[in-house]
Amino acid sequence: MAVVLITHETREQTLALIASLALDPSFASWEIVLVDNASRDGTSEAVAALYPSIKRIYNSPQRGFAGALNQGVLATTAPVVVTVNPDAVAPVGTLGVLNKVLSSDERIAAVGPLVRFPNGKIQRHGMYHPRPYTAAVVLLGLTRLPFFRREAERYYGRHQPGPPVDVESLTGACLMFRRAAWEDVGPFDERFFLYCEDVDWSLRARHHGWRLVFVPNAEIVHAKAAVSQRRSTFMIRQYYRSLRRYYGKHYAPRAPRPVRAFWYGAVAMQESVALVVNALRRTKGLRY
Repeated sequence: MAVVLITHETREQTLALIASLALDPSFASWEIVLVDNASRDGTSEAVAALYPSIKRIYNSPQRGFAGALNQGVLATTAPVVVTVNPDAVAPVGTLGVLNKVLSSDERIAAVGPLVRFPNGKIQRHGMYHPRPYTAAVVLLGLTRLPFFRREAERYYGRHQPGPPVDVESLTGACLMFRRAAWEDVGPFDERFFLYCEDVDWSLRARHHGWRLVFVPNAEIVHAKAAVSQRRSTFMIRQYYRSLRRYYGKHYAPRAPRPVRAFWYGAVAMQESVALVVNALRRTKGLRY
């Protein structure tokens, strides 16, 4: 198994993640590559000092998440690849459980675990294909209203312990995938500098006939937004830029011009609101 870790100014979080992985009895047998996207906090040097066997790649300027992930995949040879966000911790056995499910059917392209916040609360992410209507409901904060709740629940799916279940989308916070699927589907689209690259790849994988499986009996703890709180304005802009690119890639070509104009206008308005709210509050970071 190959483990690809991508970091940018997350020295302490990255060291904590590797420490959690190192507790696994199989750690010594894994190919591990750290792709450092232009960190200036000594992340790469700290990892080299503590874990000299980990291969390191330093990008300057940085290539974004999708580009760094593709780079890491190409720097490894194992048939199974997993990436875990630097602000996450993977308990012992998590990757083994994921790998067991992935190995159970050659049609499975990728698997992902249940994700929790550090306080134990389940962290929901979209497990089913997002539609333009979905984006409107989620971005405008309409998920609590009864009329719109059904669409939000369809998109998020059921995040609770239980047996593995087929889904339409998996989160890049922790994603284990077959190299064969990555080669068949194609690399992660590097036009998504941050955000939506996982949703886009999931959609393409399903179009190629692959299965995606959510494995809730494997769990990680994800602090979320380790970087976005420090570079909040940049991250907000990248998030909405990726939303526009996703819509432009998968929906805009088929949508009538008035619909496209309305959708892009609504997203631009919501981005402006998010930037203003972020500037006024004490706790910075992306909210979605």
